[in-house]
Amino acid sequence: MSPAIRPYGAVLFASLMIAVGCTTTRPHERRSVEVSPPLHLEQGAAAPAPTRLTPAELAARARDAVVTLSAYRDGEIIQSGTGFFIQNDGVLVTNFHVVAGAESLSVELSDGEVFDAVYVLSKDTRRDLILLQIPVAEVTALTIADERGVQVGDAVYAIGNPLGLRGTFSDGLVSAKRVEDGVTYLQITAPISEGSSGGPVMNERGEVIGVATAFYEDGQNLNMAIPARHARGMLQLAPSPTPFETVASELKTDEQKLIESRADESRELMDVLPRETLASLQDLDEYGQQVAVRALVITAVAADEGWTYLDQFGSAGALEPDEMEGGYVSLGPGHYMAVGVCDDDCIDLDLIVMDSAEELVGVDAEVNPEAFVQFDVGYRQQYWVGVNMYECAAPDCLYTILMFRKD
Repeated sequence: MSPAIRPYGAVLFASLMIAVGCTTTRPHERRSVEVSPPLHLEQGAAAPAPTRLTPAELAARARDAVVTLSAYRDGEIIQSGTGFFIQNDGVLVTNFHVVAGAESLSVELSDGEVFDAVYVLSKDTRRDLILLQIPVAEVTALTIADERGVQVGDAVYAIGNPLGLRGTFSDGLVSAKRVEDGVTYLQITAPISEGSSGGPVMNERGEVIGVATAFYEDGQNLNMAIPARHARGMLQLAPSPTPFETVASELKTDEQKLIESRADESRELMDVLPRETLASLQDLDEYGQQVAVRALVITAVAADEGWTYLDQFGSAGALEPDEMEGGYVSLGPGHYMAVGVCDDDCIDLDLIVMDSAEELVGVDAEVNPEAFVQFDVGYRQQYWVGVNMYECAAPDCLYTILMFRKD
């Protein structure tokens, strides 16, 4: 399996990403003015940057252009990240995953002023970018530059709000340029952490060449940025501003759509269960019911296909992302199937089967919330069957492992 990759604040190498962010306390000051349609960068952008800035000059120049975004659902902050103005009429760019799944947004400026009226201009979910606008008369904006002239080894600077620490400034180098799934990334060493999603990555002239997007969770200063030039193209094609609340239901990541789909599926399954079966599940909490219902359905389908459920093996519990757990079972000759099942917040569950010599018998490492491994046993021996909660949208996810045999 590939190393875990974590987005600041989900779409780098989409099957490996998880959304993150820092919660913040919501300030109370508000401002409200009319929103005008966005200007093209040539008309409304910041003044050209000097030839070269010292790090101190660069940090001072960028600080007022950087904002904190808070995403709300049911009145609670679900995630937060960073953004920055690219026009002085309030047009800003951030990562799509920062706002995805929210019902409303707030944008806090560097001076602490907060705007609740947020408008959507354009989005590019493949590149994890979204353009927003707030009703403000005049703000500091940053200039976008084309990263294609940047060389590996060039200095870069990042500013954002990691872990809620606003205005954090760091420096580093361009360590590589990569293309994954049809998307170009700048790999940089500038240290950045959770909550920096959507922050600017700048060159020595103070021009934005990238938008901080993701980092390798287990790596050392292995961070990724999307080229900022894409925001310029998005702006040129942007329609009239649309209130965020009007289109919020359409702004969801693939992971969020999967979780909602699984929740709908669980409710449908509950609706068709016999009354006595439902009664037996009443002592379980919501997530336990989700696992139990899916296990019941899988067992029923397996029985129709000639599989016998082995109730002498039972492994179940709650796992945090990247945690592994399992148990041993003694199996005689025959054909077997192990199945890993988890709750609706589960995005990717991996299943592993090893024999008594600790040799790998089978593994399902595909990106899916249920995992299946079939294997043959020639003589009786102990097997270890376990799961790895590779990705969970909650702090932990419930799971169970089912074992079946077919003669």
